[in-house]
Amino acid sequence: MALVKFFRNLLLLLLLLYIAVLTSKTVQIFLLHKMNLMGSGWDDGAVQIFMENKTEFKPVILDMLDNNNMSAYEIDVTFTFAELLLDDEDIRSKLETISESHPQKQVRCFWHDVLNGRFEHAPVFPNQPNNGKNQFVAYRFVDNGTRCK
Repeated sequence: MALVKFFRNLLLLLLLLYIAVLTSKTVQIFLLHKMNLMGSGWDDGAVQIFMENKTEFKPVILDMLDNNNMSAYEIDVTFTFAELLLDDEDIRSKLETISESHPQKQVRCFWHDVLNGRFEHAPVFPNQPNNGKNQFVAYRFVDNGTRCK
């Protein structure tokens, strides 16, 4: 009898957890961030899911960016996903404000560097002719240095 109650309670708990994950965009974005950290293809899947649902996740990212006392995990989540929303006017203006006046230097300088093009993608073999064929092009990051204070 006690074993039946245990399994019934466990099933109920799992069902409630499942419903919480389905309905909470914050939980979903934290799980996507965990997927992104795993790498090995999981990161591409997380980015794809985020991009397919970016209108649903935008308010969550904006809420996180509005908080001046973000936890380290929230900072990491915003570093990962807010950059994918730079084409959105609301996100961009919020990030410009953060890059000028956020109390944490780490956050302020990260967004200052992102918005001012500190890092750029440069092809590894920039002068190789294409000859009309599909060709694999590798890129590397070029660090132009920071001007953040």
